[in-house]
Amino acid sequence: MLEQLNELRSTLLGLRRVLLNMRHVAFRLQHARSRLIGRELPPFLRDIHDHLAEDLDTISGERDRLAGILDLYLSSVANRHTEAMRALTLLGTAGLPALVISTFLGMNIRMPEWVNSSWAFETVSGVTIALTGLLWLYLKRQY
Repeated sequence: MLEQLNELRSTLLGLRRVLLNMRHVAFRLQHARSRLIGRELPPFLRDIHDHLAEDLDTISGERDRLAGILDLYLSSVANRHTEAMRALTLLGTAGLPALVISTFLGMNIRMPEWVNSSWAFETVSGVTIALTGLLWLYLKRQY
């Protein structure tokens, strides 16, 4: 889509450049004093000059419309990117309690005696899951 918009934009710029030069030539021919240009030709050259001016106005309007379409497209891409980043941030935040608890209990230091008991794994897992669930619910309500 972006390639097509850029190609159309460059085509409009090229057409504008050609029409500006043609309008200048028509203006110069209209006001030229030469034996090759008879008295009946200047009104036709004036019509050509006017039509070229209208065409240039049309191209200018199309360029503005194309710029609006490009802005709309880039805005939609940015919105999709923002939504993806928001989802990744929420997932990272929801996994934070499990990371902190497992890091603390996995350290190679002297721990309290209850860490070595038979119920410690189930308790720590339950607390980790509960904290993650509560944080997930909180984030879901906030955002």
